[in-house]
Amino acid sequence: MRTQLTRSATLALLLAGGSLILAGCSETQALESELNAASGGTALVQHPVDLSGTWKVNTDVSDDPREMLGNRRGQGPRAGAPADSGQRGFRRPGGRAGRPGAAGRRGEGPRSRGELTITQTDETVTLSHGARRSVTLTPDGQPVTKQGRGGERQVIAKWEGSVLVVEHSGPRGGTMTRSFELSADGQQLVLSHKLEGGPIEEPVEFRIVFDKT
Repeated sequence: MRTQLTRSATLALLLAGGSLILAGCSETQALESELNAASGGTALVQHPVDLSGTWKVNTDVSDDPREMLGNRRGQGPRAGAPADSGQRGFRRPGGRAGRPGAAGRRGEGPRSRGELTITQTDETVTLSHGARRSVTLTPDGQPVTKQGRGGERQVIAKWEGSVLVVEHSGPRGGTMTRSFELSADGQQLVLSHKLEGGPIEEPVEFRIVFDKT
C-alpha cells in the first residue's frame, strides 16, 4: 500500500512539473509570436550606435582613393613623396587639391560633393550620396542581391561590435568591404575601404574621414 502511494505521489509530481514546463513553453512561444508580429516576421535588429546625420568629407585627414588605386596600377607614388609616407588629404600630383566630390568614383567612395547622409530606423540603415544615389541595408548578416553598375552584386551588412560592416561581392569576382566607425565624441565618421580580388592584383585599403555637419 505504501509503495502504491509513493508511486502515485511521484507520478503526480512529474505531471505537475510537466504542466509547468508546458506552460513555460507556451508563454515563450507567445512572446516570440508577439515579437515576430511586431517586427514583420523577422528578428529585430539592435543598432549598437547611431550613425545617422549628414557627414562631409574632411580632405585634410582622408586618403585619396585615386592615388591609392593608381599606385596599384604601377604608376607609383606622386613625385617627391616617399613610398611609405602615408600622406593624407585629397591631393593630386603637383600639389593641387583634388575635388572631394570626385573622390572614390572607383570603388564607390564618397561622391556628390563629398557629403554622406545616413538615416536609421529600428531595422535598417540608409546611406545616401546625393539625391540620386541611395542604398538601404538591413544589418542582420544575411546576404541580399542588389542591382548595381555592371550587374548584380551580393551585399552583406552586419554589426561587428559598434562598427557597421558592409561587404560587396562584384560581378567580376572582386570584393569590397566598407566599415563605418563613429569616433568617441560622435563628431567624426571613419569609412574604411578594402578592395581585393577581381581585376585588383593586390588588396587596396584606404579610409575617408567625415565630419558631422
